[in-house]
Amino acid sequence: MPDDHFHDTTYFCHYAGMSENEAINKVLPGQTNDQSLKNRDCLEDVIDNYQEKTIMVYVFDADSIETLSWSDICHRYLVLKRYELNLNQLNSMNWEINYP
Repeated sequence: MPDDHFHDTTYFCHYAGMSENEAINKVLPGQTNDQSLKNRDCLEDVIDNYQEKTIMVYVFDADSIETLSWSDICHRYLVLKRYELNLNQLNSMNWEINYP
């Protein structure tokens, strides 16, 4: 993924949409999800490759994801929360992101 696009707040629109297994990305209120990023590259290495040394995590409303097109979500920027986190922040949070 090109570094020059990373800090664009609409970066999530570069994806075609949610993964084939959308359920793996869902987190219900009061629940945790430790599976979403489990089978992906080592995040420490991914973060280290970016100039800004941060990753972005986006939170969307499940109803929006399930009922609207990805194009509509992007165009209307239907992001509930965007986190921009570096390794120090993630480590201090014990790699746990709480919303809200």
